Amino acid sequence: MTLALRRDMTPQERKEEERLFEEQKSKRQQSEQNTEKSEAGPAHPATVFPRDIKNAFLLQHQKLPTRYRVGQIVNILDLVFTYRVNMINDVTTTAGVRKSDHFSLIINVNCDYDVAPQQARYNYKKTDFTVLNQELEIFNRLVTELKELSVNDFWLCIKDICVEQLRNRRLKHQHRGAEGRVGWTLAHWHRSAKSTSCLEDGFRLVPMSTTKPL
Repeated sequence: MTLALRRDMTPQERKEEERLFEEQKSKRQQSEQNTEKSEAGPAHPATVFPRDIKNAFLLQHQKLPTRYRVGQIVNILDLVFTYRVNMINDVTTTAGVRKSDHFSLIINVNCDYDVAPQQARYNYKKTDFTVLNQELEIFNRLVTELKELSVNDFWLCIKDICVEQLRNRRLKHQHRGAEGRVGWTLAHWHRSAKSTSCLEDGFRLVPMSTTKPL
């Protein structure tokens, strides 16, 4: 895409330009007043469009002067505006087209913007901690009853209570693409119960590094 800059305006042309600008400004102010007085709500296009245009944040991509003629002031004309930083790769200032004594701008537009993919993460569901605390209080009530049991019987009692509670009110979690899978917590309890049916030297502790998040 190539843009050519026009010549300097004469005093008469400049006055005409200022007059047209004042007329457009007056019409725009009158239009805004009519929009505010209209019955259109905040979501109506007649209200949303002027507000978005007014609040739009535009980036200027042209950073180099576009005029180097002898006797003229070196300046930058605001010709390349976008609302995204990565939309324009670069802007090159080159010689004018044919006999033009003004520079031209070659704008390299990025039409294939790569967006970094988001990493998959666990989406935890909300937990009712009141119900969870009520279920955990059962261990406090069983402390006196479990003191007289052996280590093996103590573990079997705890295991049965945990498996029953996990079956009824286990904490569920879901992972993107993991719908329909068997809950890991309940399956792990069944596996550890089979492998620890008889314990003589105490509880079987599972290292935290080998477990998965609930």
